[in-house]
Amino acid sequence: MTAERARQRLRAGIRRDIGRIETYLGGLTRSQFARDDLRRDAVERCMARIAAIADRLPAQDRARYPALAILGTPGLRPPLDRLDSDVVWGVARALSLRVDAAL
Repeated sequence: MTAERARQRLRAGIRRDIGRIETYLGGLTRSQFARDDLRRDAVERCMARIAAIADRLPAQDRARYPALAILGTPGLRPPLDRLDSDVVWGVARALSLRVDAAL
């Protein structure tokens, strides 16, 4: 597989998980999200997959998508399940708005 094809697959994975986040958050308020453990778990899992993909992107691609930095630095990233639901909500919304538009 060529390097460009590999990068396209990684970006497609990020788009897929952002789409899932948008589906899980659709129609919910922040307080509803905070009380819905199933959706929160689903959003956290999508965010973890996006972070893992972002870690595999070449440096020049990460530089083109600075909004991915909202997920933190590899190795220093806090466990998502220990974050306050407001933080998870905010990061998920930012990913949806900023990263998807950049891809």
